[in-house]
Formats: sequence, structure tokens, C-alpha cells
Amino acid sequence: MPKLGALIPSPLLVGIQPEERDAMFACLAAREISFAKGSYILREGDAVEAIGFVKIGLVHVVREDFWGNRNLITEIGTGEVFAESYACLPGSELSVSVVAVENTTVIFLDVRRVLTTCNSACEYHQVLIRNLVSMLAAKNLTLNEKLQHITQ
Repeated sequence: MPKLGALIPSPLLVGIQPEERDAMFACLAAREISFAKGSYILREGDAVEAIGFVKIGLVHVVREDFWGNRNLITEIGTGEVFAESYACLPGSELSVSVVAVENTTVIFLDVRRVLTTCNSACEYHQVLIRNLVSMLAAKNLTLNEKLQHITQ
């Protein structure tokens, strides 16, 4: 079971007390996996059912073309999440790949457990859902702004 230990600032964890975080990860059956520098964390075409939370390290979200060239879409650092949009839409396949830029540890949160409140009605569970929705909305607005600039 993942342990957060030191306080990691993250929009996903705002309002969740440090002492609640380990219990939250246990409730969500979180999985912690370490990746070596240069390793693929997720590949284009993968079906995703978990939100990736970078515990330690740095990852790049990239789009690869037919010739193997990589175009950087975004950089995700400690305390940030990735693949949340894909995970929230069952059956969708990644149109990008996620690669560890340095040795990286990721906590994977099963999106079904995140979006379904547990029987013990944990306070932090509701906060986590609100934080996730806020993050998705913020990313959506940012993409809309980029689209507006590109279309002009």
C-alpha cells in the first residue's frame, strides 16, 4: 500500500489532511509502481482505468508519429496527475504515451473506486471527487483557451 510520508503539495489533495491520506489510498486500493528513467508508464492505445499520481519524479506526455518522433504535449511533476480524462471515460484508448523523464514513482488510483463513495462515507472521498472535477474543469478551460488562440 502506498505511503505518502512527507506532505506533497497537490491540487488533488487540497483539503485532505496529511493523516487521512494513507487511509484514503488504502480505501481506494491504490497501487504504487516505480519506473526507471526512459520507461513507458502508459502507451498510446492503452485502455486506462486508473488515474496516475506522480509521487516522486517527472513524466512527459508525448505524441509519437509514424517515424518515431516525439512531440511533447505536457510535463507532469510531483503531486500532479495524468490520464484522468481517459480513466473517467470507460473504454477510451490513450492517444498519447506517458514516459518517465527520470526515475519516477507513480500511485495509480482506480477511477471506479474514486468516483464511487465507499460504505464508510469517508469525508476525504467527497473532497477528492470535488478536487478531481475542479482539475478536469481547469484543464478543459486551458484547452479551450489554446484552441481559441490556434483558430485565430
